[in-house]
Amino acid sequence: MAWNPKKVWPLTVASLVTYSGLLNGADVGESGNQSGEHPIVLRDQAATAPLLSYSSPSREYNNYSQKSKPAENPMTAVDLNEETPFLSDTRYEVQGGANLFMTADFLYWTAREKGLAYAIKDGFRGVSTVPGFLSESSPGHHAKVKEIGHTWNPGWRVGLGYNTPHDKWDLYLNWTHYRQDVHNSVHANDHQQIFTLWQVNPLNALTGRSFSCFCTEAKGEWKLHYDTLDLELGRSFGFTPHLSLRPHVGVRAARIYQDFEIHYKNLFENRNADNARVRAIPKLDTDMRNHFLGLGLRGGVDTKWKFTRDWGVFANGSGSILWGRFNDKVKDKIIGQPLLVPSGTSMVDLHDHHVSFVGNLQIALGMSWDHYFSDHRYHLGLTLGWEQLIWFNQNQLDHLDSESVAGQFFKETSNLGLSGVTLGARFDF
Repeated sequence: MAWNPKKVWPLTVASLVTYSGLLNGADVGESGNQSGEHPIVLRDQAATAPLLSYSSPSREYNNYSQKSKPAENPMTAVDLNEETPFLSDTRYEVQGGANLFMTADFLYWTAREKGLAYAIKDGFRGVSTVPGFLSESSPGHHAKVKEIGHTWNPGWRVGLGYNTPHDKWDLYLNWTHYRQDVHNSVHANDHQQIFTLWQVNPLNALTGRSFSCFCTEAKGEWKLHYDTLDLELGRSFGFTPHLSLRPHVGVRAARIYQDFEIHYKNLFENRNADNARVRAIPKLDTDMRNHFLGLGLRGGVDTKWKFTRDWGVFANGSGSILWGRFNDKVKDKIIGQPLLVPSGTSMVDLHDHHVSFVGNLQIALGMSWDHYFSDHRYHLGLTLGWEQLIWFNQNQLDHLDSESVAGQFFKETSNLGLSGVTLGARFDF
């Protein structure tokens, strides 16, 4: 059949007109025409948020709020009863502020340390084997070791931080301060005796024999001065819409001063064969010092999970290794009118200075509350949690062997632990 152009042109023009009309009708329906057959569908931003959110959560929320406004046309409006999702703050930011924040924490902690026993209490069992003089009895099976114990004391932590404008990095400097002073004592009655633990028996050198050193009263006092200064460089991440992470690295400086004092009264008070009391030394004071100054590296991760816009839980952990110097001392002094040696005599005067590496671990768990005020111009955060710290081999007291006239000694090398409740506040402006 022959090709006739005059018959094809009318069909082509009619097809183009029909197709253009269909396209215009589709555009009008999608843009919200009166038929309302194609309403706007908004996606849940929290459900489609990326794994790592790098932008400001406050700005993300503002953008989401603007996008989720209902259309002016009531036929295309979204459901106003639909709950607006929230995003966890990766970093607290305020609008038009100085990007600074201050922190203040109230600490109610206690400190504990092994190696602070000062006496052994036992029943009186010995009689003089040296005629008219001293006993050589030793602790029995039911003897009890007396240790210093612990108390609860207040402390504080203050800090200042800066949110840098570069890629969510922040700088944070804080100072932790804590003091503890605890003492304990033990007394012996007519049927008891107390054995000392922290000095050389002065009568061993005089008699050439090995006598146990005992008394009728012992008192121990432990003073702890604890200060740390931490500088952190951190980076905030939104790991999920409700979980944020802040890994950080930095340095830690520490000053941990410990003073351990023991007072013994009525040393070698005993009954001889005639049941008469014999008292060789009225009082003996022992002063021990364990001071540490150190500086080293520190790193950790702070995490927070928000289950509402304001409330959440946090879990923070960090560790540090410090290079520091120990300054140790043990010195005793005889007081009163002793039987064999003059008053003021020191049987032990030992000083030790050495450097060492010290490790430290710290964890914190608790609840948090955060809120923005005045259209995101200010932020206030409150926390209530439990902190636990451990300093490895912090006790470096020199413990002398009471049975050795030559004065051999050993280091205690026990750990120092601090724990307690922390109530904190943070203000961004």
